[in-house]
Amino acid sequence: MPASAQEMTIKEVVSSLLRVEETFSAHLTRINAVILKPLLQAGSLENVKFFVLLNEHFQAIWHLTEENYRTLKESYSTSESIGVPDVYLVCKVDSFLNAYVQYFFTFGTCVVLQNFEQASRSKHDDWKLHRPALQEFLADFSPESCLAIGLYTVLQKPFRDHLQQYACVLSKLKAATGQSLEKEKISDASEKFAKLRSYVSQIVDEAGLTAALWKSVGNKITDVLCTPERRLLEDSENLPIFASSSRTDRILLFNDALVLMQGNNLRSFDLKLLWLEAAPNGTENHTLHVVTPEDSFFLLAKGLEARAVWQWKIQQAVGQALMDKRDVPMWGDGGKCFAPPPCRIATFAFRAEGRLKGATYEALTTDPFGVPFIQGRAPTLRSRISPPDSIEWLLLVSSLRRGKLVWPNGQNFAGDFKEGLENGFGISLIPQGSNDHYNCYKCHWRKGQMDGYGICTAMRWSTKVILRTTCVKVLASWIAL
Repeated sequence: MPASAQEMTIKEVVSSLLRVEETFSAHLTRINAVILKPLLQAGSLENVKFFVLLNEHFQAIWHLTEENYRTLKESYSTSESIGVPDVYLVCKVDSFLNAYVQYFFTFGTCVVLQNFEQASRSKHDDWKLHRPALQEFLADFSPESCLAIGLYTVLQKPFRDHLQQYACVLSKLKAATGQSLEKEKISDASEKFAKLRSYVSQIVDEAGLTAALWKSVGNKITDVLCTPERRLLEDSENLPIFASSSRTDRILLFNDALVLMQGNNLRSFDLKLLWLEAAPNGTENHTLHVVTPEDSFFLLAKGLEARAVWQWKIQQAVGQALMDKRDVPMWGDGGKCFAPPPCRIATFAFRAEGRLKGATYEALTTDPFGVPFIQGRAPTLRSRISPPDSIEWLLLVSSLRRGKLVWPNGQNFAGDFKEGLENGFGISLIPQGSNDHYNCYKCHWRKGQMDGYGICTAMRWSTKVILRTTCVKVLASWIAL
């Protein structure tokens, strides 16, 4: 294709993008005037802060749209030829992606918290004129329709439709560009927008499922489990699976926790401290072995397909929780499964009966005196429930790890752990009667007990004054931990 013909084709694509941006910008102007401003002025709405945040992200998308239109128009009117560097949509693709992700995540939060239903019940005068305004955006919206559905549709459908138009424009732009570095940039932008559209669909679907869940369960469960950021990823009522540990009515997988329900009783497991281990010999192949710092149980699926889906989603959710990043579609990247790291740095509060009840474990990357260590891998205290035939597990807990245990009464231990017990060098502080006095033990430990030489220092907490120091060889007579 001659250069001039190719440039004309690119110019025609840019011209179509100009029309797309001009139309969308006008649409955003109208939405801002008849929807968002009255929504923010209503004032009596619950969770209004999320509408404020939604408006901020709306303004960011509006600004990018206007900026894209302005730069394109300047290049289109002043240059005889237009190149890919003039297309703001390609050069600033990450800015567009971030703006849309932030907008739709906040939109999802409004869905989960039922903010649109609350807005539809508002008695504010500004809302009396809303139904005619919504009719401008929705051909099938009538005065008898639900206002909440109207708000839901107006504040997400135009944006998703616009992303579809972006995909069409980028496809045409790619076809009009010869084999060059510019074409690679367009291909990269096109791929990112395709993933964005998939992620937006995931956000909207998860928000809808989560909102439906809160409506279906009692207020007691909703009050305990519902948070603005929490999203339902899978439900045993949709894809049957059962827990072996106790009678469980329902199993819910959220983006941050696995929850076992029995009536109004809940058992919640933080995904950052949840492992899927290889099922022990003798178990059926549709079984999943779940391990947490204080518990171990099996999830029993009815078939291999259900097991595969639950395993995939749990592994993906654990990985995303550890990365604190959710902008990867659950079923993206060709179905590749992210394998969460077996060793993790985390904080955990023990709840089960025993000497660790109430204690909080925290992995250490520095010792009590600030001397840096190599990054520790923790917590290893979960080794108490390790499956006996898991070689990987035994290798994981076989070496020393550094961590800190803190009990509610002020007792604490900072030092080495092995197989879930104090082992190696460690420092322990134990309160002595008065809240202002404690004993500081600096010594070596073996299998949870003091071992060999050590130093015991009696101190006053408020002044850090050393009252006495005793060097001993035999530690068996010291106060037991």
